Order: sequence, then structure tokens, then C-alpha cells
Amino acid sequence: MFLSTVPPQIASIFPGLDSISDLKINELSAPAESCYELAFPLPRGKVGSVEQWDLGALGQEVNVVIRITREKVYWLFPSFNLPFPTNVDTQVILLKLKDGRVAALLPLTTNAYMGGFRGSPNGSIVARFERDAATGKPGVVFGQVAVAVGTDLRDVVAKVVLAARTIDSPASAAVKPLSEEKTVFSGTLT
Repeated sequence: MFLSTVPPQIASIFPGLDSISDLKINELSAPAESCYELAFPLPRGKVGSVEQWDLGALGQEVNVVIRITREKVYWLFPSFNLPFPTNVDTQVILLKLKDGRVAALLPLTTNAYMGGFRGSPNGSIVARFERDAATGKPGVVFGQVAVAVGTDLRDVVAKVVLAARTIDSPASAAVKPLSEEKTVFSGTLT
């Protein structure tokens, strides 16, 4: 169910989100509370076309920024409190807020598009979605970003990964809470 206003937890991260007219925000009931889906409608386009939404600058409540950026074809590197590059994709954003909460943002990549974040010349953050071959299917396609907010970084990272799995395939998402001996990647080949 899409929300009619930007939730305060999200507005403290991106105060300018309410100015994006076609943005849809869904509060996810699973995997846990404080998980959201940001959905940006993608018009029909040809393979390789890029749609971008300027999310604005980070809010005053954001104290620390860790971005995990793809510098090579598939290598990811963390950067702390540095501007977002305009020419390479950031795959994960981790934030520490002044009140002690942490947030994680994860753009989804599906058969229809590849999601990422980039910086803009004016210093804001841009959600960017590049179309892929499967975009000819009927109906509206949304570029999606999973967001999780909480107090423990490990739990927030686990929640955002599980939220992305829930968004990508809600009917088949087997969301299980993590225990001390489990990790996000337990039982997989990675």
C-alpha cells in the first residue's frame, strides 16, 4: 500500500523527496518495521536509456555517509563522507543519523533495469535506472530502492537486503530473521 506522504524517517534523510511528483513510497510489512520501498515510474524506453530522479541533498540529520561505489566492472569500494561521483554508480548507501539511528539504501537491479545512485553537479544525489532488454513487457515498470532504518548497523543491512528480496519477488520471498550465528549470506554460495 503506497503512502500519501513521505514518512518522517525518510524525510529526515532526503527532505526534498516530497517534491518528486510521481514517486511512490510503500511501507513494507516484511521483513521488519521501518523498511520502505521507493518506486519511480519508468516510461517505456529502448535498451540503454537512462531515467534519473534528483533526490536532493542529504538532510541535516545525516551525520556520517558511507557509500559503496562500483569503481571497476564489478569491484565495490567504500568511501566515507566524500561527495558522490557523477560518473560511476554507488550501489549501497549507509547513513548514521545524529540521533544514533542508521539507514541503508539499496537500489534494485532486475531484468528490466539496473539501479544505482550518482552525484550531481549541484551536490545532490540522483537515483538512476538504466533500461535493459526486458523492458518491453506490458504495464508500468518501476525503478525501486529498498530503504531500512534502525539502531544497529548489522540489523539494518540485513533488513535492507531482505526488503530488496521482498520487493523483487514478494510472493516467493522467504524472509527469515537473522540469529547470532547467521549472516545475510548464510546458506548461499557467496
